Amino acid sequence: MRKNLHNRKRAIIRGGIFFLCLFPFLILEAATLDVGPNCPYQTIQSAINAAKSGDKIRVVQGTYYENLVINNKNLITLEGGYSDSTFSTRDPEVYPTIVDGQKKGSVITINNCYGIIIDGFKITNGQSLEGGGVYAVLKAGSSPGLILRNNTISNNSTRDGGGGVGVFPNSPGQTASVVISNNKILNNSTGNPGGGAGISVAALSGHIDSEITNNTVSGCATLAGGGIFLTANNGCHHTATLTGNVVTNNEAYDNGGGIAVESYNQGSVISANLTGNFIGQNKAYAGGGLQALSQDGSQTTINMSGNTIVGNTATSGGGGVNIFAQRSGLTTFIFHNNSLEANQADGGGGVYVGSDDSGSFSLTFSNNSFKGNKAYAAGGIQFYSGRSSVLSGSLEADAFENNEATSGGGAINLSASSSAIDLDFTKTKFISNRAQGGGGIFFGALSGGQINAVMAKSFFKDNQADVGGGALCVESYHANSKIELSLYHCLIFKNLANNNGAGLRGFADSGATTLINIINNTIADNSAPSGGGLSVYTNSGQLNISALNTIFWGNYAHDLFNQNQNPALLRLTSCDFGVEWGGYQDNGGNISLNPLFANPSNDDYHLQPHSPVVDRGQTPADPMANQDIDDEPRPRGSGYFDLGVDEIDPKLWFGRGDFDGDGKADVAVWRPEEGIWYIKNSSNGTISTVQWGAYGDIPVPADYNGDGITELGVWRPANGIWYIKDYLTEQWGQRGDIPVPADYNGDGRAEVAVWRPQEGNWYVKNILFSQWGTRGDVPLPGDYNGDGRADLAVWRPSDGHWYIKNLLIQPWGTAGDIPVPADYDGNGVTDLAVWRPSQGVWYLKNLGTLTWGTRGDVPVPADYDGNLSFDMAVWRPGEGAWYIRNIGFFSWGKKNDLPLH
Repeated sequence: MRKNLHNRKRAIIRGGIFFLCLFPFLILEAATLDVGPNCPYQTIQSAINAAKSGDKIRVVQGTYYENLVINNKNLITLEGGYSDSTFSTRDPEVYPTIVDGQKKGSVITINNCYGIIIDGFKITNGQSLEGGGVYAVLKAGSSPGLILRNNTISNNSTRDGGGGVGVFPNSPGQTASVVISNNKILNNSTGNPGGGAGISVAALSGHIDSEITNNTVSGCATLAGGGIFLTANNGCHHTATLTGNVVTNNEAYDNGGGIAVESYNQGSVISANLTGNFIGQNKAYAGGGLQALSQDGSQTTINMSGNTIVGNTATSGGGGVNIFAQRSGLTTFIFHNNSLEANQADGGGGVYVGSDDSGSFSLTFSNNSFKGNKAYAAGGIQFYSGRSSVLSGSLEADAFENNEATSGGGAINLSASSSAIDLDFTKTKFISNRAQGGGGIFFGALSGGQINAVMAKSFFKDNQADVGGGALCVESYHANSKIELSLYHCLIFKNLANNNGAGLRGFADSGATTLINIINNTIADNSAPSGGGLSVYTNSGQLNISALNTIFWGNYAHDLFNQNQNPALLRLTSCDFGVEWGGYQDNGGNISLNPLFANPSNDDYHLQPHSPVVDRGQTPADPMANQDIDDEPRPRGSGYFDLGVDEIDPKLWFGRGDFDGDGKADVAVWRPEEGIWYIKNSSNGTISTVQWGAYGDIPVPADYNGDGITELGVWRPANGIWYIKDYLTEQWGQRGDIPVPADYNGDGRAEVAVWRPQEGNWYVKNILFSQWGTRGDVPLPGDYNGDGRADLAVWRPSDGHWYIKNLLIQPWGTAGDIPVPADYDGNGVTDLAVWRPSQGVWYLKNLGTLTWGTRGDVPVPADYDGNLSFDMAVWRPGEGAWYIRNIGFFSWGKKNDLPLH
């Protein structure tokens, strides 16, 4: 019995030891230490001195004249903002707990700690060498070294860094961390050598992760990083996240009025992610809103997304943002979906990107907006590369509007001096920017600088140059300097230059080289005294401008202006242009015909279907040319490129009922008993009456020759012969077949074809034979996948299903409906659609429903306004009336006529 009892005690002891090992924090319960009148502690420091790991210190409202020191302690929380000693109510704004440092040092000093939380205090009147409000030297630990939240840190100062907050890791080879959130950091300052008057986090002796979120940093002034200063030095690493902060009205006498992110020395690395911050009305010598720097072999990575950068100023570069790499520094800059407005600087009103002395850059810009920024050079972005540096990257879908430069580059300026720049631009928009040269963009190479740039699918409108290059100005100077610019599918229109080259100016000085390749661009309706479209000039330099498949049209005073009158400078292949001066080298295929733009007065420079520049181009060697400005493949149809930015889609005009070639469907009927076609021409309102066909024929109007105009045609069931006016007479099909002409091979021409109901077979002349469908189906060929070819398709009234070969089987509609497939949204794809006579309702799959028409009407959808999308319309036989939605009412035809759509 005693032995058993002894063993039971031993087991209990062992179990207790095991429990405590698993949960050591239960050995000593965390304490709460209260500070204030009628509390155990009258001063905050006395509570700190008594605190142990895990303790919380609560402080009643009031002003505490103290300089707090937390030394070699971990996991301590300080909370202010309690109303009284009952500690029942807490609101730091209503019940402020003020810690006044009396200018006797840092207000709060944290040394060799981790897990410290400071929450809900007003920290003010500190003065020290570093960290005037809060000075923290942190060690690595399982918790953030310091969490500062819900505090107001104001009117503190230092000689060096961190006027409001200064944070430094002290764990060589390890990583400490800091979280600074929901604070107001106001009106702090540093002395001349300082940085980060609001916040300074510096990785100088150990790595650090910093999270700075939802703070307001305002009214702070210093040498660098007026609001926030983040740095890595001495081979240390710093990873920073800044989210949702408001950084305004700060000043740096050197760099980074709002924020500075910098790395120094070999092996030092800083990476900063900035998301959703507002950076406004800050000022500095460089980088009014933000400065980022790498030098001496260090690396800086900046990723900015969704930030608003407004009204910042810089005396030199980068009113909004200044990014720099020098002395073998490497900077990576990712800039996405940011808004920059009304920033000002000497260079780069919005952004300045510079590399010097073997510095290097990797850049990615996308979906940013630059509006109303101003500078001496480059209102939007200045790219500068100097002294053996390399700057490379891309811009995609960025928009520049109303930016202004006194000298070059209203939106963008690229300058390379004894260095290299390599940039790609895609879908970039330049609207209403202004400069002396290059209202949209200026390219300048000098002192042996090299620029290689590709501009694709970009848009230049209403840009202005006081001298030359309203949209683009490309100039090289000095021996061995070189610019090579390739333009693909760019739309350059309605730009202005007060001297020459409103669309594009190319220049090469003595000893320099300028090469411009212009492939499938549209340069139209620009205006300048000379060379409204393109102006070229060389001062004994090497200048070579090559244009392929490009439209130069409607430019004043010339579409092409060759100032040197040297044809070798300007080489044209398969281009369309009007007025030229000075000569050019004709490489064949050039024409001078109105390209028939869709609606240039409303900035629509797509081609009308019957444009003379369709299929007039050559196939470029570069695969960059294989998509037009709308990302549609080219070539289409015949296999030849169209000229200009737009590759017309043959399916958009096939079968549209355009009998007069104006790009619009005409109201037309065929009178079976007479065999007469009655056509009301939309181009001029005239009437065409043409006898073609006989009673019993089936009308089959379509574009059989690919000229964009619908031919009159009938198919005669009695003998299976197709009679296409002025084009062909051909036997194809037999009695009982249904004619289904369509463009089955994508060559822009309708093929004669029939569908045989009893077999479900499709017979397409010279193209294919295929079985698809069954008796009782309705054959409905159309381009259901957007590849430019008609697909075999039937609609089955018995089950309301669409059967499209190699694509889909889809229910849409019900018995009694009339199928009306067409491209209703203008995306080049035939939409599934039915019209329900009992209701007069159109059911368009994925596009909605709409009531138009009534029982007894005949649906006649077509593109009546020439906007490349089909309009809902009905023809009312009893009245001979056409009701076309959003267009009008026409009386045309009579009962028993067949409407031709």
